[in-house]
Amino acid sequence: MRFYIICLMCILICLSCVAACFGQHDPQDPRYQTYTAMQAQVKQLKKLERREEAMQVQRQIIEQFKQYPDFQEECAKAQVGIGDYYKDKGLLERAITEYAAVTQTYPQAAHAKAALLWKAWCELHIGRFDDGATSLQGVPECTLKMQLYGEFLMDRPEGIAYFAQDSRYQIYRAMQADAQVEELQKAGKREEAMQVQRQIIEQFRQYPDLQKECAKAQVGIADYYKDKGLLERAIAEYAVVPQEYPQAAYTEETLVKKASCELYLGWFDDAKASLQGVPECIRKTILYGNFLLNQHKLAEGIEYFTAVANNENNDPFLRAHALTRLGLAYIAQENLDKALETLNSCCQRFPKRSEEAKYWKCLVYAKKKMPDEVSNIAQELTNAGSAYGPMALGDVDSRANNHADAIQHYREALDLARSTGDAMLEGDALRKIGQEQMRSGDTAGAEATKRELAQRRPDLFREIYRMTDAEFEQYAASQ
Repeated sequence: MRFYIICLMCILICLSCVAACFGQHDPQDPRYQTYTAMQAQVKQLKKLERREEAMQVQRQIIEQFKQYPDFQEECAKAQVGIGDYYKDKGLLERAITEYAAVTQTYPQAAHAKAALLWKAWCELHIGRFDDGATSLQGVPECTLKMQLYGEFLMDRPEGIAYFAQDSRYQIYRAMQADAQVEELQKAGKREEAMQVQRQIIEQFRQYPDLQKECAKAQVGIADYYKDKGLLERAIAEYAVVPQEYPQAAYTEETLVKKASCELYLGWFDDAKASLQGVPECIRKTILYGNFLLNQHKLAEGIEYFTAVANNENNDPFLRAHALTRLGLAYIAQENLDKALETLNSCCQRFPKRSEEAKYWKCLVYAKKKMPDEVSNIAQELTNAGSAYGPMALGDVDSRANNHADAIQHYREALDLARSTGDAMLEGDALRKIGQEQMRSGDTAGAEATKRELAQRRPDLFREIYRMTDAEFEQYAASQ
């Protein structure tokens, strides 16, 4: 059910975009200003889970604007919202009545098609199959229409006639298989999901209309191996997508993921070549910048990150990331004053995205022999619930060879990283715990942490230990 509800939501969004083009209004029109304020009130009430009050405002919109021919689309949208309210409460008969009001009163509105689709949804869910089939006949061809035919009408004459077209039936089968993959993945049955994805490719690769679905399945297969830490196998699976499905929408995403695996393995030239086929985007910029730093191309990296950080058209997250990496490049050059200036700039310009910059400021202050500054920043981060705080204190202890204190702080960082779902910091904390255990002579503890890292972050594990797929599989099997 979740699958086709998502599809319905997507359709509604598309229809809303059409509606926006359908009724253009003068922003200075007092009527439009009043409508905009009322619609903003509806959104706010829904956000606060005050759905009944939101529905009452939608009724007011209809009463106030139904007299104006140029506000019929807005009234239709409000009427759909009223139908949605009753549908979400499980009052499907009442919802059907409200949706029917849209098609009857505003038949030319873009939202009328959405109302008809929702009406069919409700009718089919309460067993009114004849009514549901009739409603669906007026709905333009879309994924959800096909899903409803398949789930409720497959064995009825309407469904048999609908799926008489072989390509349509194959598309539906592919949709069902994809839904099965999603359910298996949610249940944690990744290998079974991957086998279904292989079946999707074998069954549907011959159909030109299903190349996107096959490409998606191929990406899923590669993701399976990547998440298992078998990066060489993942790279080989990712490479199939641009080779077999060059026109599919997944090509760029695939090349970025492929480059990520190549960077973890230290295949820098291959990673650079993969990224050259990707248009500028956040993940490409992050990976390419990391490539420059890993290759110690500091001058080139400084030029690259400066350009990214100063481009006001870039996403704030990306600009903050670029400033942080720019600071790291200056640290690598031992240009500590410039590094501090850059990291301070990140904190001032992007305060909501400055945790990592503050962490690296701790390193700069430690190099400058300013322990009070380190403690102050680390405490600030810890108070904010950031794993970077105890991580910074652990680094101080590590440099002073206070292994027990360092491990304690890194474990605090590990707990915070896990509580916030930060896989990157979780892996980094495990790596540092293992290093301190090894330095303190606790080889058994270090080996246990190594196993945990291999299980939780196999990609980082592979980067640290530079194992081949065969070596990693052998190691995992031995534990």
